[in-house]
Amino acid sequence: MTKTETDILEKRDRILKAARKRFNHYGYEKTAMTEIADDAGMAVGTLYLFFRNKADIVFAFGQECFQRFEGALQEVCDRDLPAMDKLIELMKTKCLVMKGFMEESPHGGEIIQEMQEAGVR
Repeated sequence: MTKTETDILEKRDRILKAARKRFNHYGYEKTAMTEIADDAGMAVGTLYLFFRNKADIVFAFGQECFQRFEGALQEVCDRDLPAMDKLIELMKTKCLVMKGFMEESPHGGEIIQEMQEAGVR
């Protein structure tokens, strides 16, 4: 990976960490892009190079959540279980992943609603 690629990933990660922290504390609606930029230590214009709006940031959170969920589902699918037991385990896994997400933030329900509106299913 080139230095430029590393810098881009590092900035994106800083933005997501700052947004997650602010969303967790204040909620989605009460968070402004300028506040996220300030918390990430960058100009708001730089933030807009990565994300058009808060919905794009929430979509990125949804992708991360889906990747966690996908990995957990794959573990269940790889187990040697009858089909019905796998289905039950898959449903339990989905509930546990969503429960974990909700416990990460007092505003988890608000974030999930925004994810759904942003097209994350």
